[in-house]
Parts: sequence; C-alpha cells; structure tokens
Amino acid sequence: MDTATLSSLKRFMQQAIDNDEMPLSQWFRRVADWPDRCERVRILLRAIAFELSICIEPSEQSRLAAALVRLRRLLLFLGLEKECQREEWICQLPPNTLLPLLLDIICERWLFSDWLLDRLTAIVSSSKMFNRLLQQLDAQFMLIPDNCFNDEDQREQILETLREVKINQVLF
Repeated sequence: MDTATLSSLKRFMQQAIDNDEMPLSQWFRRVADWPDRCERVRILLRAIAFELSICIEPSEQSRLAAALVRLRRLLLFLGLEKECQREEWICQLPPNTLLPLLLDIICERWLFSDWLLDRLTAIVSSSKMFNRLLQQLDAQFMLIPDNCFNDEDQREQILETLREVKINQVLF
C-alpha cells in the first residue's frame, strides 16, 4: 500500500477520534465505500494493535481509550459486513448488495414501505427469497447495536416497516 493511502487512512482514523459524534452508520458507509476495503481494515487493525501495545503509562490513557473506540468501530463493521455476506448467500443475492442497502435503510430519517419494497424487489429474484430476505433483515435489525441508529425510535420504526412489508407482501 502506498504512502498516500496510508496517510488517508491515518487522517480518517484521526477524524474518527476528533468527531466521536459521527454516527456509526455514517462511519460504516465511509468504510464500505473504500476500494480494497479488506486490506485497509487489516492495516487499521494492525495500527490499533500497535497503539494498544505501546499504551502502558497512565498518561497514555486517553490514547488507549481512543484506540479502543476505533477498534470497536472496526470490529462492529467487520461483523456487520460478514453477516451481510452470509445473508446474501442465504437469500441468493448478488455480492455486495446487502451492506449498502442496510446502510441506506439506517440513513433514512423515516423509512417508508414503498421505498423499502422498491429497493428489495430490485435485488430479489423470487417470492421465496423475498420472504427470506425480510426475515433476515428483521433479525439483523434486532441485533445491530443501538448507537448505529439515528435515535432511540429508529430501530422500532424500521422493524415496523419491515413487518408491514412482510404482511402486505402479495406482489409475488
């Protein structure tokens, strides 16, 4: 990896430290859009591990705390990405379609069933896979950490919309 890429990764992580209020969904979207994402995430994990290994003095506690926050974000993203890949396989979806959809759903201030239905039918090939995808998304949104959502009610509103689409699903 070239020095310009390493510098941009360093700037990104410094921004994450300086702007702890950045919602996880926005942070995930930025990581998801990286070219060579897996390689970059591995480099960041190594950099964080190095920071943790040198943070032993009490004066370094804030640096250690920042490293742990970054590590937690990366691990949450990796887990979400892996789960999306698993669900893509289960639902026979094209690769790299579910993570962007999940992030789009989270970034919506208010989720509408028509919007969701349009997005889901665009990637699903059969009613069986459509129903399976709805079940997978329902389970996924139950497990996503609270701080990935814009507010306390967003998860419930997303789940209600998913269930509304599931109940009203007679298009296939």
